[in-house]
Amino acid sequence: MQGIHLSAISNTDIKQDLSVDFSAEEAPACFSRRQKIADFERCETCLLSSAEACPGPALINRYMDRALDLADSAGHQGLLHLRESWLRRAWITLRNSALLPHRSEAWRSLCLIALYQLFFVFRHLFADRPGAAKRLSAMTRDMAIMTRQLL
Repeated sequence: MQGIHLSAISNTDIKQDLSVDFSAEEAPACFSRRQKIADFERCETCLLSSAEACPGPALINRYMDRALDLADSAGHQGLLHLRESWLRRAWITLRNSALLPHRSEAWRSLCLIALYQLFFVFRHLFADRPGAAKRLSAMTRDMAIMTRQLL
């Protein structure tokens, strides 16, 4: 599954978090579900860390890849609520990471770009569902507020 690539955004405010190596090649597809979940949770912990060092775009790329991969696997197994849960968890984590007071404006921009990508995934998933307009409206409102306040 292709992930987003935010490396096109360069800013000197963004520093690589030296405690985690996310510059390595993407993990092999043969990772077990348990390993993918562990990697997802490790990325999530780094995203929400209160450490002063700001993680780089590779962390968001890795996190998004894992979230989309886990959601896709759940969808293929017919576990639609689990699929939505993985995506919603990624949404909340990225939103909260962008709102951390010690994060730079560049970091907030990276998180917002990832949130826009997740928004379009949700829009596709909710296309024919009852009550989808209400959910998407809340997400749109979230992004509009963040765009005004964070950037």
